[in-house]
Amino acid sequence: SVVWPECGKNTESVGQLWLGLLRFCTEEFDFKEHVICIRRKNLLTTFKKQWTSKYIVIEDPFDLNHNLGAGLSRKMTNFIMKAFINGRRVFGTPIKTFSKEYPSKMLKTACRHSGQQATCEEEAAVASYLIWSFRSSAIHTGVFL
Repeated sequence: SVVWPECGKNTESVGQLWLGLLRFCTEEFDFKEHVICIRRKNLLTTFKKQWTSKYIVIEDPFDLNHNLGAGLSRKMTNFIMKAFINGRRVFGTPIKTFSKEYPSKMLKTACRHSGQQATCEEEAAVASYLIWSFRSSAIHTGVFL
């Protein structure tokens, strides 16, 4: 079944949806002005809900008067926002060349979803993540490759 019939069936891959979510959260959605709401297609303002005192506002779909983001501290809100920004930076950065450690067969296998071919953008996202993971591990363990 389709949630919003006017949108039709999804034809994007999981990788495209992931990058789209990261782009939306970092470039389009204004967390200070809008409510995260899964029941509506249109934006809902924090002013309309009278939930203007918190940084991330999430409407509970089962109790419309409950703000699920009310318990988030400023520190946790900053952590979440940085995670979106870092995710966008890591997954949205294409890699021009792949090193021998990341053969394209492995990347295509990691990207494949429902038998679809992995796109260059998906392969780049996986490669970016793998390289970032290895670099992060090296920094934390003191072992540099």
